[in-house]
Amino acid sequence: MMKPIGAVLAALVLLGGCEISIVGPPPAGPPPASCGAENLQGLIGHPVKDLKLHDTPERVRIYETSQPLTLDYFPDRLNVEIDSAGRIMRLHCG
Repeated sequence: MMKPIGAVLAALVLLGGCEISIVGPPPAGPPPASCGAENLQGLIGHPVKDLKLHDTPERVRIYETSQPLTLDYFPDRLNVEIDSAGRIMRLHCG
């Protein structure tokens, strides 16, 4: 027969690998795109000069496809990826 202290230790060993989780609402997804990129998708393939900066958010980052970028994320920043000829290849928030 197991002594009470042995039973407690055995229970602690068995419970040691358990994880407690709190049930609640599911985590929120990524923040909604708030830079207006969805409204500018028609500019893909056009020269970057066709992008009217007065119609864009305050934060705009224009970069060439192979250019290294910082990993900072701003949901209100418009990222404009261009090719070596200056044509818009991708528009996205972040």
